[in-house]
Amino acid sequence: KWADTKKLMDYGTANYNYKTLLSPDNYSLSSISIKKGVAKKCNLYFRDSVSFLTKESEKISIVEDLPDELTAPVKKDTAVGNLKVYLEDSLLATVPVYTKDSSKRIGFRYCLNQIIYFYKNCLTYE
Repeated sequence: KWADTKKLMDYGTANYNYKTLLSPDNYSLSSISIKKGVAKKCNLYFRDSVSFLTKESEKISIVEDLPDELTAPVKKDTAVGNLKVYLEDSLLATVPVYTKDSSKRIGFRYCLNQIIYFYKNCLTYE
């Protein structure tokens, strides 16, 4: 009665390996543009790792579901999209992606401060 269980276990250990498919250590995200922001780009990160039993022959793919750009203001640690981990055509996991930086919106006060700063430096430069 245990012979069938032993055969299944032997098959599983011979053909499948436990792999980390996605982790912050083995996958990096590019930065994203910020529209109307003091900062022009924002770095992104994710926290979760995805591990799974897979065969060597199985195809694993990671799809970034992120916007092309963000509109200011952008707050740090805001969820902006997802990473989707697929095994063949099946969705295994969805991992949220967050902003690493923040950026204020360019407005009248910011522009006025930049003009004052510019002229102040011009006058002290002489």
